[in-house]
Amino acid sequence: MLKDELRSRLGRLPFWLLRRAGQRLPEAARSDVVDEWNAELEFILRETEGLPLSRLVRGTRYSADMLLRGAPGVAREMGEGRDLRDRLAERVASALARRSSWRNLFPEGRHIYYEGDDPAGFVEEVRVKFGFDPAADPNWGIRIGEREGFDSYSFHCPAELLDSIYSGRFPMGS
Repeated sequence: MLKDELRSRLGRLPFWLLRRAGQRLPEAARSDVVDEWNAELEFILRETEGLPLSRLVRGTRYSADMLLRGAPGVAREMGEGRDLRDRLAERVASALARRSSWRNLFPEGRHIYYEGDDPAGFVEEVRVKFGFDPAADPNWGIRIGEREGFDSYSFHCPAELLDSIYSGRFPMGS
């Protein structure tokens, strides 16, 4: 009789662990998620009928994983943990953006190339908007190659203008 009692109680252990895991979830989604986990557990245990030790090990392994890793992960995705994680991610991204700006990456400025179709328009816009003349650089408008050559429009850009000029507004190369 004791043996049957012990087998019965141990057989319920994986389901008890899943109920405990469910208590870690937001209440609104708890019953649906726990029902899904119970169905998965039933499927896992299906092949262990008549093998109480194998049944206990397989069921407990799955249920313990849901308790220790599954439930906290689901709770983060569904609950306030997600909001906190998103806020932290935004702060980190903002800090990284500040640190990795072109100005910080190249504090002495950088030699860059205008790759658009309107170099004169680019020069005029940069002069008006930033008070800087890329055409004053001796490398601006140099002919590269003889027969089928092209004009190269490169200039040294001061560090304080790198982020504005590399903003995606102008077709720039490096």
